[in-house]
Amino acid sequence: MVRQLLPLFIMLALLQRPLYGQDYLEIEASKHCLYFGDAMPGEYYRFETSDSIEHLKDEILYKTGKPQSFIFICSNVPSVVAVVEGEKRYILYSRKFFSEHPNRALRLALLAHEIGHHVNRHELAEGKPTEVEEMEADEFMGYALCLTGVPAQVAGAISGALPLASGIDTADRNADIMRGFRRAEASLLNAEHAAWLEEKPNEVAQSLPHFPFPPPEYSADADLDSYFGHCKHFSDADEMLRKALEAAGYHTRRYFYVPGGFALVTRMEQFNEDGTCKGEKYRWSGKIVRCEDFSALCYLKSIVTTEPAYFRVFVFIVSPQLLKNAPPPVTRKEAEGWLNEGANRLPADIGGFSFEPGKTHVTALVYEFKVRESDRKSETSSPSALEGATHLGKSKITRYLTKK
Repeated sequence: MVRQLLPLFIMLALLQRPLYGQDYLEIEASKHCLYFGDAMPGEYYRFETSDSIEHLKDEILYKTGKPQSFIFICSNVPSVVAVVEGEKRYILYSRKFFSEHPNRALRLALLAHEIGHHVNRHELAEGKPTEVEEMEADEFMGYALCLTGVPAQVAGAISGALPLASGIDTADRNADIMRGFRRAEASLLNAEHAAWLEEKPNEVAQSLPHFPFPPPEYSADADLDSYFGHCKHFSDADEMLRKALEAAGYHTRRYFYVPGGFALVTRMEQFNEDGTCKGEKYRWSGKIVRCEDFSALCYLKSIVTTEPAYFRVFVFIVSPQLLKNAPPPVTRKEAEGWLNEGANRLPADIGGFSFEPGKTHVTALVYEFKVRESDRKSETSSPSALEGATHLGKSKITRYLTKK
């Protein structure tokens, strides 16, 4: 009897074992980010690793300088998944999915997004990453794409290739990716100009934050060289700009390093459609202001019509470098963030640079944003309806720049 049942026992034992080439994974994956796919599987299996995907993962970590803080496993997931299980972190990836998507840039983007969750120590609660977690993961994605040699145009198209099901707007996602991309570009420029920093060991100069260069696409610009022909040093140009901005009411400003010089950035202000500044009470407010002084006519107009609010930031670039090949435009949120990132004064080392008229240029850039009153959505004005010289004139900045 036993001998007759033995084949049945062997068959049952075999059915309990995983198929060749895979092992059952004891993993609880409720906290996860599934980049692309309908649903997670009910059980997880480990498959033989893919050398090509391992190399891409290693390239991302090496180029971004991040340690591997997760376990990397080829599994039966739909695409690429970051998983948090207590103190353990995983990235599970599908060999089948990657074989169906051979594009290198897309592969790097998918892996970098999930790695970004672990780099930023995200919780990924119940498989629903927060908007902030997604933003930070996308920013790391852009950072990694730049450092791994993916062109800006290709990186900018990633957000529309495999959008998440989380409902995050594609434009916002693209802005997050490109913010990381530009941050990486700035770090590459830091390396390019490391020799300058070595020659100028002043700690303040070394810590001066770097403005994206070439500057992101701007709404308008103006050449101010004719105002600065008498300058001998960069400190002279800085003094002229500071006095003019102070007289025009721009009391808060920040400095950044750009190749061969500096950038001076003003605080975000709300202005009127014709370019004039709002009154001091509302000029620096982030809320939309239709009527600075109450009137029945203005009140009725605000009920039956909607008009956008206008915001802008001035950036003054002092450098012998030419401005060209501008990266994609920044968002209002990014431009507002410049004020928190810059230094409050120009280091003496940079101020001591020789200002050579005809070779050193002073350019004013205007970053303008329109905010719709109906839904408070912000959009970059590219280009502005006003010329750069008009912005400078209506804001009274050029009034206080004295030609000598």
